[in-house]
Amino acid sequence: MDAPYGSIAKVANLPAARPINLTRLRDMHASGEKIAAISAYDATFAATASRSGVECILVSEDMVTSHQGHGSDEDITLDALAYHVGNVTQGLNAAQATAWVMADLPASCYGGSRDLAMRHASRLIMAGAHMVRMKLDGNFASVASFLTERGIAVCGHVKGIQKWQSRSVAASIGESGARLVVLECVGDEVVLEVSTALPECMTLGLHAGQETTGQLISIHSLLGMTARENLNVGETYLSKSGSIQGALAAYVAAVKAKIPVFWGC
Repeated sequence: MDAPYGSIAKVANLPAARPINLTRLRDMHASGEKIAAISAYDATFAATASRSGVECILVSEDMVTSHQGHGSDEDITLDALAYHVGNVTQGLNAAQATAWVMADLPASCYGGSRDLAMRHASRLIMAGAHMVRMKLDGNFASVASFLTERGIAVCGHVKGIQKWQSRSVAASIGESGARLVVLECVGDEVVLEVSTALPECMTLGLHAGQETTGQLISIHSLLGMTARENLNVGETYLSKSGSIQGALAAYVAAVKAKIPVFWGC
């Protein structure tokens, strides 16, 4: 029997899922298999996404605008991030789904302090995250390396850089020990520069070229629930598939087949 509307299917009704961990993601990267990632913030969407083939789920700071209705990402709090990480994790556990969970660690939550970053990153890990994402700023290499040396997996986040900035960005990522980076609003030339400098570092493209290890899209954009009219979605997943689960599966299939997902910033 299907689960009631808005609820999560019981484990007994579902086949066992193959675990997603950092080793498997690295194996996918090495073999050339694309990684499908989404941003999501609740139990039902997280479970549905994972059961549809999504490998990574990001609980991002922009949920404060897209999910909570605030006017700026700067309104995000660590309490809110930890709460939504817990929701996502509980949803995955309830559905015996095993996506890799990432959570934003905004600079406003640690202010360049390595000890504070460690404390707050640990809280997100305890809430269920497997990795924290941090923006590349002047403190990134120092703080991220401090975390990685102490067992906290770190993902970098780069937005809108040009080709001439690629080498310094790659150097910062390499120094940090991060093995995953989200490249937002960049072209293929930048992706290739970073990937060439860091061949073992996985890359997720967000409004980026197709030469990344995988693609990242928010659940709201995937379902056409965004006010940003300048986004050019490569596939109208929901209208073509007729269901949310079908839309997620179609997105995963497009990523695996290296079909452009969406463009524009």
